[in-house]
Amino acid sequence: GAYAANAPGKTRAGVAYIFKWEKGTWQQQQKLQPADLQGLYFRFSVAISEEVAIVGALYAEASGKYNAGAAYIFKLEGGTWQQKQKLQPADLQQNDRFGHSVTISGEVAIVGSVFADASGKPDAGAVYIFQAED
Repeated sequence: GAYAANAPGKTRAGVAYIFKWEKGTWQQQQKLQPADLQGLYFRFSVAISEEVAIVGALYAEASGKYNAGAAYIFKLEGGTWQQKQKLQPADLQQNDRFGHSVTISGEVAIVGSVFADASGKPDAGAVYIFQAED
């Protein structure tokens, strides 16, 4: 991916690329960008588990809170990766940088927030666990 790539009307919005191994070489399958195009530094962190991908955007805005961060869930459906959800925890604050690190396995996604306040400690960092629901 290219976390500082420009998008229409946004500088450093970021993009992620999906590649597939075909006939002995890697072929670009799709370019991913968030639907809201406000995911600044989208693609800072990426993880894929089978047909689900999670992409972190640590400088995304959240209700006027700058650099709060976000993580986006994409799912492969009919050969195309579709955005399914934008993750942001309820206690997200300005400069938390949620989405700094991401991982996914099956129906569980884990997202790191490098500067989140935790237990009264400023910028201690936090890890959030999300469970998929049908």
